[in-house]
Amino acid sequence: MTTANPTETQPPDHVHSWLVLAPRTVWRVGLGLVILQAVLRLLMGLGAYFTQDDFVFYTLGASEPFDLAYLFQDRGNHLMPAGQAIVWPLANYLPLEHGPAVLVMVLVQLLASLAVLGLLRELFGRRTAILAPLSFYLFGALTLPAFLWWAASLNSIGLQLGMALAIRCHVRWLRNRRWRAALGTCLATLLGLAFFEKAVLIVPLLFGLTWVLEREHGAIRDLWRVFRRHWVLWVALLAEVGAWIGLYLHQVSTEYAAGPTTGVAADLVLDSVALGVVPATSSGPWAWTPAVSLLGYAPAPPTLLLLASWVGLVLFGALSLACRRGMGRMWVVAAGYLAADIALLVWGRAGAFGAGVALEYRYYADFSLVLALLIGYALLPVRGETEAWRAESAGLRAWLRRNADTSRAIGWVVLVLWCVGAVWSSIVLAEAWRTNDARVYIETAKRELASLPRETQLLDEPVPGAVVLAWFTPYNGTSYVLRPLQDRPEFVQSVTELWTITPKGRVVPGEVVGIRSKPGPNSGCGWAVTNGTTSIPLDRPVFEWNWTVKVGYLAGADTVATFTLGDTSVEVPLTRGLHDVYFALADVGSTIEVSVETPGVGVCIDRIDVGNRQAAADPDAVGLSPPGQP
Repeated sequence: MTTANPTETQPPDHVHSWLVLAPRTVWRVGLGLVILQAVLRLLMGLGAYFTQDDFVFYTLGASEPFDLAYLFQDRGNHLMPAGQAIVWPLANYLPLEHGPAVLVMVLVQLLASLAVLGLLRELFGRRTAILAPLSFYLFGALTLPAFLWWAASLNSIGLQLGMALAIRCHVRWLRNRRWRAALGTCLATLLGLAFFEKAVLIVPLLFGLTWVLEREHGAIRDLWRVFRRHWVLWVALLAEVGAWIGLYLHQVSTEYAAGPTTGVAADLVLDSVALGVVPATSSGPWAWTPAVSLLGYAPAPPTLLLLASWVGLVLFGALSLACRRGMGRMWVVAAGYLAADIALLVWGRAGAFGAGVALEYRYYADFSLVLALLIGYALLPVRGETEAWRAESAGLRAWLRRNADTSRAIGWVVLVLWCVGAVWSSIVLAEAWRTNDARVYIETAKRELASLPRETQLLDEPVPGAVVLAWFTPYNGTSYVLRPLQDRPEFVQSVTELWTITPKGRVVPGEVVGIRSKPGPNSGCGWAVTNGTTSIPLDRPVFEWNWTVKVGYLAGADTVATFTLGDTSVEVPLTRGLHDVYFALADVGSTIEVSVETPGVGVCIDRIDVGNRQAAADPDAVGLSPPGQP
């Protein structure tokens, strides 16, 4: 590294410090900011609620034993054993309890934020100006969407923790060449990988930062020298990452939607930078809109903020390049990391969701840490660095020294205003997340299911799309979403009394509304089913869907009938006498084929209804109660 012997009592840098604080005070203020972020995140997180993937994670956690097979299962194209380890005890001991889930991730965020504070202190010392990059990381909106969406936080926050620890250990390695620091770098990288496979980017980031910090010759020549000087560490890290990639390819399905067109990819790249990341650098976006994937919110910055963000970025870039040695390399490293982020997004998501995913900040949360390092490097010399500033900036630095009080006051005002804008952006987003129909559905269903008699049986049905969308089938069924709950009735394949859960979570009598069968040819019997298979035509074909079927029948004895729609069959027990039975069939077709298991037993089918389930009456209008309640 291009540093002298670092000390903790270096004099403050009068060019880039806005208000001189004692080193101990800087550390205390930093800790206070970290605690403030934790409090804000806790309040914002409690205001949000589970959605979509969150329920899938809970279902799988409650369904499987805690073993290596569970930890290393494919979770939506992610390999995330550390996240799985967090999910399992919550799913089994605190099922669908949002508060504890948020608290756990706040604690992980607290560790990540402390790691970032420690990293900035390791790089730049306890100088006042480290509060600027720290505040950018703590309060910037780039990291908030990935926190509010609980499933995303399982990946993102752990990745940030691993990144910060890996960089801090690596900086120590560059200073003292102690193998304990190198081991820490490898272990921290492994920690990041255990949360999110995207942690493979930590290795090129470490190489790039080494290239920035160890400037000796030309940029190209230094690349080779950085590799040769630390080749043992690079080989170890590449072996670790290579092994993880091999495990990932073995465990995880890599089938993605068809790749995007060139135009979509180009739009994604442009929007990622111009409308996504850049407004966040100026405390934006201040306003949000539902994301194109319908699974979150995208920034919607006002035009004035967007223009100001670009002007500010250009000015900051020009000044930093003019004043700071090695700043060109730092910009290259930051741009390269963002390019890698965008490339992964193009490969993994753009084909399915289009260019609109460029505006979902959860895909760039880790880039916030890289930007914080860039800001710190632009404002401060590395600990012990003796030649941080270009000679051409001597005039500007002299002016700042002559007007030290004014320049520091302006700096503090800018920092405070930036934090206010960033917190406002976060509050607006947190308020948007409060509008969550899943909270009403789940919390009401939990109460009503717990009040049902234990002998009650329920038939699976899709939950509202606001809870889990249909493309998560079969995990959007009530038997999956509500599986973690311990105090609930049993979900079975067929029932004789139909109940349904309304979009508000009420458990009420249900009915099947849809397409019926054609009248049968036999007077007094309808469709006779004895030996062989009887085909019962419907009024019109049904498309592929998770249908609820109602069958009115008369059976001569207890038996089991097989009902087939398309290629899907279900075996349903029938009881002697005149009854109705309900069950689910998910397929497409125009006829339902029926056969009886017991030879010689006759069954008459009067009518079949195939359709969707709905409440037999408006539960709020007529005051219906779940079975077993007065």
